[in-house]
Amino acid sequence: MGAPAGAAELNKPNETITEFVIGFDSDPERAEEEAIAEAATRAIDGDYETKGLLIEVGGGICYTRMLIEHKIYMRPTQTRDQQVVAGYGNSCERAYEDARDKATALLSDSCRSTARINDKKDERAQSRCRANSAGYWIKSATFAKYNGKWTCIMKFEYLKDKEAE
Repeated sequence: MGAPAGAAELNKPNETITEFVIGFDSDPERAEEEAIAEAATRAIDGDYETKGLLIEVGGGICYTRMLIEHKIYMRPTQTRDQQVVAGYGNSCERAYEDARDKATALLSDSCRSTARINDKKDERAQSRCRANSAGYWIKSATFAKYNGKWTCIMKFEYLKDKEAE
């Protein structure tokens, strides 16, 4: 007996997104290579298009912001949502890492605050947790230095269940 009709379409990428990937290094060429490597890991099968590229210097370190476009799988029961976090550090790279850590923690916390998340029998609650913690993509990241400390303001987007709204 074969697979049901349309089964091959399950989990097939069906939504196009744009996101920024960022690479850091003291050398601008290596910073670009870092961004390219990150882009390849973010896109399914490494299949993405570069839509923009910006190389800047912050505190003696180069960073490349690359805007890429690729596809993800989005269930019909999901929607996109956005949030913003601020990261801080003694370099632009550390501020970026802090912002990413905060975004991950924020999504993890919203997952744990789901009312029935501790009920292992409730598959909807468990799948909502998996969807929220699966990841996010960066829509923008800006860097500034204030009083010797770097700040990264990062806007990110993620998928969430429509029922969770």
